[in-house]
Amino acid sequence: MSEPLVVEVWGKPAGVVLKEGTTFRFHAFVRPFTELDGTEFNTLGHARLAAAKLQPVQLPPHSYGEVARRHFRTSCESVLSATEGSRASVMVLMTPPSA
Repeated sequence: MSEPLVVEVWGKPAGVVLKEGTTFRFHAFVRPFTELDGTEFNTLGHARLAAAKLQPVQLPPHSYGEVARRHFRTSCESVLSATEGSRASVMVLMTPPSA
């Protein structure tokens, strides 16, 4: 059995991913990530992106605004489409924006 890999979203634990054969299975810690509990992913990066989509960054209205939200959403979709069908691993660093 493989070592559990902790998935964090915006610095908070979302769950763990276990490598099972050629896939990665997500096991959720808390809501809203329970929606992904038991889901298999082709890569660790896909599991991280799926978790990030369930917990979007909470930007203050006066900071980055809608432009940053759109950019983040577009970036996630670009990474997913670029890695679709490939066996390449994707590492996504998710850090909260500085105030």
